[in-house]
Amino acid sequence: DITYLRFAYGGELGAFDPGRSLDTGIVRTLWMTPDEVRASADRHRSPLVLRCIEDHLAGQRYPMQLVSTDTSVTRPAT
Repeated sequence: DITYLRFAYGGELGAFDPGRSLDTGIVRTLWMTPDEVRASADRHRSPLVLRCIEDHLAGQRYPMQLVSTDTSVTRPAT
């Protein structure tokens, strides 16, 4: 069995920066319409990719305070 946990964050984009390189492992950026994303669902890493987009389009939003962790998670091991 495979279990997926996915967090999707929304925001606003700034201006395009042609001098900025892509992170290692990222081959290209591609802007798609929702219909184009749906048509390519067989290429997604998991079904949650499309689910996150559909949730966003349906207006589902949650406050950032919903996601948290205990500070012990980020403390260096001793």
